[in-house]
Amino acid sequence: RRGRSAFLNSSEPFMGGKNGVLDEDEEGKLIITEDGVENTYYLPGATIQDGGKTVMYKPPWRYYLMKELTIDYSDASKFYKPILPGKTFTVDIRLPDVGCGCNV
Repeated sequence: RRGRSAFLNSSEPFMGGKNGVLDEDEEGKLIITEDGVENTYYLPGATIQDGGKTVMYKPPWRYYLMKELTIDYSDASKFYKPILPGKTFTVDIRLPDVGCGCNV
């Protein structure tokens, strides 16, 4: 619990660059393959690379996976909430600046 509250206290949701409006480079368009089908979701404010397949996380932002391009975090129906039981969730994490012997 302590780690979670520290993260919440030191991060903030991305609310848009200019007056709450997202530029194209802020929309965070992400492609996720689910059951063999590529679906588009959004992580507003996140830096997306590799044609929508890679996310670069940068403090101080906290990102939310959205079904549509929006920063309206008050509407629960806009969040993507995958149903994971019986499925496999796979991610690759690159830590290029972590030295030998570091436990992450």
